Amino acid sequence: MLRNLILTALAGCCVSFAGVEYTVTDIGTFGGTTSFGYGLSSNGYVTGTASNSSGATQMFLWENGTLIDITPSGSSLYFSPTGVNSSGVVAGYYENGNPQAFVDNNGSFSYPSLGGSYSVADGINDQGQVTGYSQTSSGAYDAYIYQNGTTTDLTSIYGQEVNTPRAIANSGEHIAGAGYFGTDPYYTAFLFNGSSVINLGTLGGSYADVGGVSSNGLVTGWSNDSSGSTDAYYTDASHVMHTISGTSGGSGNGINSSGQVVGTLSTGAPFLYSGGVTYNLNTLLATSGWTISTAVRINDSGEILADASNSLGQTHAVLLTPFSAAPEPASIGLITIGMLAALGLRRKRSA
Repeated sequence: MLRNLILTALAGCCVSFAGVEYTVTDIGTFGGTTSFGYGLSSNGYVTGTASNSSGATQMFLWENGTLIDITPSGSSLYFSPTGVNSSGVVAGYYENGNPQAFVDNNGSFSYPSLGGSYSVADGINDQGQVTGYSQTSSGAYDAYIYQNGTTTDLTSIYGQEVNTPRAIANSGEHIAGAGYFGTDPYYTAFLFNGSSVINLGTLGGSYADVGGVSSNGLVTGWSNDSSGSTDAYYTDASHVMHTISGTSGGSGNGINSSGQVVGTLSTGAPFLYSGGVTYNLNTLLATSGWTISTAVRINDSGEILADASNSLGQTHAVLLTPFSAAPEPASIGLITIGMLAALGLRRKRSA
C-alpha cells in the first residue's frame, strides 16, 4: 500500500512539473469600466483602447505597468491601435470619414498612405516597419510597407497575391495576409518573404485569412474546409497549413516562434494551442476572479494579451504571464528520497 502511495505521489509530481498556469495582470482603464487590447510587443508592451470616467474612449500604451493615454491632445476622433513594437511605437488607424493610417512615435505622428483617401495600418515590428493597405491616387486598394517616412506599394510590385496584409514579423522578413491567386475570386492566405510570395492556400475550402505571423514565418488564422466548416489553422516551417483540432468555427489570432497559437472559438471560448493540444485558457488561470473572453496575441516569451471579464462584469484588457505550476526539480528529488527512505525503513522493521 505504501509503495502504491509513493508511486501515485511521484506521478502527480511529474504531471504537475510539466504543467503551466498563467497569472493575470489587469491593464486597467482611465477611470471608466472597459478596456480592450489590440497589440502586444516582444517585450510585453500593450496597446489598445480604454474608457475614462466620462465614458469616452482613449488610446493607450501600457508600458512596465503604467497605463499611458496616447490619444492626440484635443482630438475628438476615434483612434484604433493595431500594433506596438518593443520601442513603444504604436501603429493603427483613426476615423475621419474614412480610416487613416498612423504611426505614433512618442507623440510624433506620421501617416502612411499611397495617395488616396483611405488607409489602414495592420501591424508594426521591432524594426519600425509598418504594413497595411491603402487607396492609391488612382483609386485602387494596394498593400504597402512603410519605413523611415517612405510608403512602398507592394501590390504594384508583386501583384494581387499581396493584397491585404494582416501582420508583419519582428524579423522583417515576413508579411502575412490575404490575397488573390490566379483567377480565384476568393481570398487565400499568403506569406511574403521580402522577395517572393508563398500561397499558403486553404484547409480545402475556398478562402483563408490571417490573424498573425511569428518571427520565423509561422502563420495562423482561419479557413474553411471542403465541407464549408471554418477552423483555426497554423502553418509549419514548410508552409503547410494544418487544422487546429477542436476549433470548429474559430479563428487563430496570434502565433509565436514556438508554434503556440491563441484564438477564439465560435462559442466565445478562448483557446491556447500548444504542443499539439488545444486548451481552454480559462482552465489555465492561476488568478481568480477573471474569465477570459478573447485571446488576442502571444509573444515569444509566452505572454498572452487577452480581454477578460472581472468579478463586476467589466471587460478589461489583461496580460497573462506563464509560470510553472509544479515544484522545483530539487523539491521533487527531496520528496522522492524521503518516500523511498520511509519505504526502506518499513521493510527493515518488517524483517
